Amino acid sequence: MVRDGAIVSVIDHERAFYGDPLIEAGFVATQLPAFGDSTAFMRGYGHRALTTTERTRRRLYCLHLTLILVIETVYRGHTDTRQYDWARDRLTEAMTLLRRRAR
Repeated sequence: MVRDGAIVSVIDHERAFYGDPLIEAGFVATQLPAFGDSTAFMRGYGHRALTTTERTRRRLYCLHLTLILVIETVYRGHTDTRQYDWARDRLTEAMTLLRRRAR
């Protein structure tokens, strides 16, 4: 968050990242269907279909996000396992994506 031209706070710091725009969480659905349909996001973001190289990078970024989703259940103190279980399944999917060749 910015006030008077200065950064005064960061929201969701574990997901804050300055770098490749493809790490944006909205792109996750291009690789992992459990995150929904990416069509509207891609159109709104003004991005065409991902290239082979972009799909490879997105697979690594999916791994990054799914690891965060699993790990954060501990430090956020979740008392039931629903979030962990869901995220763990997505992590398995992300790992499977890495075994496939991007086309």
